[in-house]
Amino acid sequence: TPTSEVLFAPRHYTIATPEVSNNCLRICVKRVGGGSTGNPPGIMSNYLHTVGVGDVLSIRPPFGVFTTDNAQRFSSVAYVTAGCGITPALAMLSPLVQQGKKVVHLHVDSAPSSVPLVDELASIKVHQSIRVYDQGCQTMVTPAVIAAKLNEAGLDLTDPNTCTFVCAPPSMISAVCRGLVEQGVSPSSLVYENFGPRSSF
Repeated sequence: TPTSEVLFAPRHYTIATPEVSNNCLRICVKRVGGGSTGNPPGIMSNYLHTVGVGDVLSIRPPFGVFTTDNAQRFSSVAYVTAGCGITPALAMLSPLVQQGKKVVHLHVDSAPSSVPLVDELASIKVHQSIRVYDQGCQTMVTPAVIAAKLNEAGLDLTDPNTCTFVCAPPSMISAVCRGLVEQGVSPSSLVYENFGPRSSF
């Protein structure tokens, strides 16, 4: 570590590259500053922004079930992200496209400036990329709106050949998943991940 102290603060971060390149994997970490919000600054997010080449971190192997394997039997993929949930898209969209699937990516965020790595996302040749900006912190973008925009892009979410991925903050994930099921999405074709404790919608 950069100092003589050992910092132990377990965190889960998403791998944001589709494959290992030059023995490297990338994660995306937003520095949480606290500031006027009244919340304390993020211990690990601030620490990681001080780490440099040669510093040593203890990490665990990747784990989880939110992977492209879930889409194997489907020909089309609706990939819905919101806020920090966009980071898995950096690792998963390209492999899904390379597998020959029709992929539509819909991302909800507060403003264009909040979307990370926009140039890299734009370089991924999905069938269509949709951005929805809601300055109410994703409170006005309902599952009905999401379903309608995906349908306009040529995806029928009720089609048994369509898989729907959803990755969003804990405050949003349950409502979105429940709402999409109400819109006709089969629970068996719905794959979701929230950045927080695992929960059932």
